[in-house]
Amino acid sequence: MGGINTSVVTLDWAMAEILSNPRVLKKLQEESEGVVGKERMVGVEDLPRLPYMKAVMKETLRKHPPGPLLMPHCSTEDCEVSVEEEGGAEETYTLPKGTTMLVNAWAIGNDPATWDEPEAFMPERFLAPARAHVDVRGQHFEVLPFGSGRRICPAMGLALVMVESVVASLAHCFEWAVPCNAGDMAEKYGLTVSRRAPLLAVPVAFRLSKTFDKQTCHNY
Repeated sequence: MGGINTSVVTLDWAMAEILSNPRVLKKLQEESEGVVGKERMVGVEDLPRLPYMKAVMKETLRKHPPGPLLMPHCSTEDCEVSVEEEGGAEETYTLPKGTTMLVNAWAIGNDPATWDEPEAFMPERFLAPARAHVDVRGQHFEVLPFGSGRRICPAMGLALVMVESVVASLAHCFEWAVPCNAGDMAEKYGLTVSRRAPLLAVPVAFRLSKTFDKQTCHNY
């Protein structure tokens, strides 16, 4: 399930949401121009200075975690788990030793009790003071695309850098024709949740300066 597939699925969802929301694409382009300019491509060293791009990726992983169910866990002894139900009431469940448990990462990220308008794609929610500290690296249980604890996804750091670099570069370098199926957010279910219809996106213009050295592309 891991490796290339989950990164490709995340990239597909990210670009579909970006192209379906022109204001998001415009903000990404304005941010990268302010940080990088038009004389070169976005580099890995630029990523920490692109907070809106990072918010876009957090929102993508919140709304579309590539693995909807995290790796199964088995209780090594009898234990109790307390869950807050609707209305604020707390329910306690007893899990006997040997119980196999699955964490539904999709349900966590799309829970209306935690997220306002969870069906909407709003990267700005991760820039607001109340959510600015929330990350996807397993420290905040409102969004857990990679899991948490000792069995968190071991390739999380590499995956984030890779997908962030691609998304930032695609937005920075090109103007895009909005594909006819960009707004089709129907899901195809499996070990990963991909788009039912693969995104067909066409770059229509190169945005960087005419003085941009195309040879630089080969160095990235």
